[in-house]
Amino acid sequence: MTFLAYVAATVLTAADVACVESGRDWREVDAVLQVVRNRADSSQTTFLEVLGMPRQFAHGCPTKRRHWRHVWAAMRMMADRLDVPDWLRDGRVRWFCARDAAWKWYERDRAEWSHRLEVVGALRHLFWRTRG
Repeated sequence: MTFLAYVAATVLTAADVACVESGRDWREVDAVLQVVRNRADSSQTTFLEVLGMPRQFAHGCPTKRRHWRHVWAAMRMMADRLDVPDWLRDGRVRWFCARDAAWKWYERDRAEWSHRLEVVGALRHLFWRTRG
C-alpha cells in the first residue's frame, strides 16, 4: 500500500469509527480517537491495524450521519493534535465503553479486573487504564 493510500484508508476508517462510537459529540470523538492513538503507540503498530482489530471498535456509520468534522478529527489524530483532557494522553488509557455496559461488566468481573484496570475519567463513555 502506498503512503497516500495508507493515509486515506486510515483517515476514512478512523472517521467511521469516530462517527459510530461518538456520533456528533465532538469532545467524545476526540477522546475515542485518542484511545486509538494510545493503543497504536503502546503496541507499536499502525493506526489502521488498531482500527481493524476484531471486536474492538464499531464500524459502519450511515452516510447521513457522517460529518466533515469526523474526517478532520481523524486527520488530527494522525498528527497528534487532538483536543483531549490530560488524563486521556496517558498511554495506559486504552479502553472505553458506555457507562451502563461498563458497570455491568465491572460488577460481574470485579474480582478479576479491578486489580488490573481503573477508571480514569468519563465523558459520555467511561475510560479505563491499566494500573501501575
